[in-house]
Amino acid sequence: MKRSIIISDPAQYSNRVVLAEIQLKKNANINAKDWKLFMEAKRGEVAQSLNQEGVEGEHYFILEEDGKPDSILIFMEADDLQQSARIAAQSNLGVDKFHRQFKQSWDSKQKHELLGVVELGLAMEKKRRAKYFCQIVEFDIDESQLSALRRDLQDSNSFSLEEFRKGRIISAHFFLRQGGGMTRLIQIAKIEGDSKSSLGKLSPLDLTQNMNNKDLFIRSPLLATFKPFISFCASS
Repeated sequence: MKRSIIISDPAQYSNRVVLAEIQLKKNANINAKDWKLFMEAKRGEVAQSLNQEGVEGEHYFILEEDGKPDSILIFMEADDLQQSARIAAQSNLGVDKFHRQFKQSWDSKQKHELLGVVELGLAMEKKRRAKYFCQIVEFDIDESQLSALRRDLQDSNSFSLEEFRKGRIISAHFFLRQGGGMTRLIQIAKIEGDSKSSLGKLSPLDLTQNMNNKDLFIRSPLLATFKPFISFCASS
């Protein structure tokens, strides 16, 4: 059977997928690097925690200012985000207790709007190893252009099947953040296999070859491309 591009209604993911940006406090008792070292050393217990919470995976991307961690992007996939949060809050696992302490270093939290979920059909027929990466495009956009962008992200004809195959992309989630007179489009892409060859080579423009708004991407260069600071999966 031939593979195809599948577009999913973002509303179906409202309680299953989230991208949040966490602003970190200065001089916090637990910093991001200390938290990472602790969690890395406890991966088995982290996997146990994710399984009991019904979480498929959590992926943390560090945004830096002057070479220092300034904020964190957290991409999370779960069966039920609200239920996962309740279970995590009551968990007595050491990793969950330490994570709750780390949350005290969070200054603010902002959830980003999910604009679209795009998948390569048949890519998940069998269990595949995958990696994630994040890309950010920032541009000046008016309301009519934003409306057109929303429509394009709901149209499978906007996307290039060839680019998905070339990049070995299983799925892409597109999120929106507005503020300060600018709009950010953030793409979280799931890449098939262990190869690093695709990472950092594809931009949202590459995947959206047929979008009416692709001139926006041409005028606005890629702001950032990066791999997770740390990733956790239930199967770890």
